[in-house]
Amino acid sequence: MKDLSGIDISRLTRKLNDNEYLPWKACFDELVKAFGHGNVKYHAVPSPQSGYALSYSPDGQWASVHVVLSFKVDGEWHDFHITHPVLAGDAPISSPTSFDANTAVQRAFVRLAATTTGLGLHLWDTEESGPEKEDMVRLFSMASIKLNGPEKVFEILQCNRKEFEKFTPNLANLHIEKLREIVEQP
Repeated sequence: MKDLSGIDISRLTRKLNDNEYLPWKACFDELVKAFGHGNVKYHAVPSPQSGYALSYSPDGQWASVHVVLSFKVDGEWHDFHITHPVLAGDAPISSPTSFDANTAVQRAFVRLAATTTGLGLHLWDTEESGPEKEDMVRLFSMASIKLNGPEKVFEILQCNRKEFEKFTPNLANLHIEKLREIVEQP
């Protein structure tokens, strides 16, 4: 996988309510520049319950979308998945409109692009994360490509996706060591 974390996206970002973000179209265009036309695609996955892009929590308190981002590398497609809440600012929406769902799909796509390639990853940083999290996510993406998907990586790390996403600096350092071993193996 290509590491796009070094690309200066400052000319592409926008501000909304004092938050900087990368618009989905600018993100997609940068991915196409890096991987080539026809080698990048994304889509929302319909919920098995409803057939629509939205899924709801069992208690109906929040909705989410599931997005797949695919890259064609060396003639093979590699899929990456994310489930992302439908939000108004930082608050979950229990009865989203189609506009809210579309916004969540776009936000999920940009976040997934950031975590798999590093493009705009700094926009998602929080005070608790820092460079360890960036390294961990970048190495995870590279290891997933090398091992043809994240399942084998989770098996080696002895954790599942939810446990992996619970970031702590100590846990990140353990994951980083194992991920470097995977990536550096011939």
